[in-house]
Amino acid sequence: MPNEGTKAVDYCTIFPNTLENGKLIPIRGKPTFNQLTDLRKLLVQNAATIHTTLGGGQHGYSGLVVSPADYALLSNVPFQMPGLPPVDPVYPPAATQHQISAADRVHTEQWRRYNEAVAVEQALKKTID
Repeated sequence: MPNEGTKAVDYCTIFPNTLENGKLIPIRGKPTFNQLTDLRKLLVQNAATIHTTLGGGQHGYSGLVVSPADYALLSNVPFQMPGLPPVDPVYPPAATQHQISAADRVHTEQWRRYNEAVAVEQALKKTID
């Protein structure tokens, strides 16, 4: 099962740049360029606080917020959102028990990484709703 053994984390409570309600400082009326720039900076800072090995592992999930071109200025490893893993592990033909165990571990890690990335992305969006 894809979510087996995973524990939900409320990333909004971890982000340093949020108010008590888990939101960034709201923008009232038509936003100015400076307000949007500040909002982007806060989102990048929040995303960077959650560690991941994606995109080289040095900038957390900031690759969810910045463009690929901007991320390339930060890291020579592109940030790629994990794709949806298969529902079931993929085993080689006539797999040994060791190969089955290894495929199960890989499959579990693929789901963990995917679920974490989706949760962080949703939490970032939630802070600006």
